[in-house]
Amino acid sequence: MRAFALIPLSACALAGTLDLAVLDEKGAPVAARLKLRDGQGMLVRLAEPLLPIHPRYPELGVVLPGKGKIRTPPGPHTAIVERGTEYRPEEIAVEGDVTRTVR
Repeated sequence: MRAFALIPLSACALAGTLDLAVLDEKGAPVAARLKLRDGQGMLVRLAEPLLPIHPRYPELGVVLPGKGKIRTPPGPHTAIVERGTEYRPEEIAVEGDVTRTVR
């Protein structure tokens, strides 16, 4: 399986913004599927301007166009990022301020 980089640029445990960048092997921003789950594992609906994968199936997530800021409700979350079957999905726990590179 191939890898990609997921960089949570900043996050806050209070209602706020999660700033993400998804990079390919060469470091260029690439589109990916994003799902956000709350502390109980329930899907968090992400608001505009992100494009849903399918309007009738929110559990499929939204399109993250390489970089993006996601408004989040209060509490801990898990961000799940997928690029396709040839890549490993990445999950990161988001609680408080984090800066981390996932490859």
